[in-house]
Amino acid sequence: MDDEELLKQADEFLDMAFLGDGKEQSLMYKMKVRLEELLADMEPEPVHVTRCPKFLEEYHYIDSLHVLTDIWTDSATDHVRLINGNVFCTWDEANAVRVQNATV
Repeated sequence: MDDEELLKQADEFLDMAFLGDGKEQSLMYKMKVRLEELLADMEPEPVHVTRCPKFLEEYHYIDSLHVLTDIWTDSATDHVRLINGNVFCTWDEANAVRVQNATV
């Protein structure tokens, strides 16, 4: 369950809840507010998006700690790299992402 779904369910629960003296309900509201604050502070990780190389076109990708070069053959491996944001048009672009990932 993702955070958005959790917030939705918390809202539904709070709308339905009748909890004795209200202390539990107050605690639930505080928890919900804190979760919303935490979610607002989170920044999404940047995703590398690139075009699909043409057939037999050279491209670059990151394998462990190295930038490697391959030829696009429309293989399953090529598509997995593309889906995972690991296809780069230039070696420099791939290396910049590799260096950025190494410092995180």
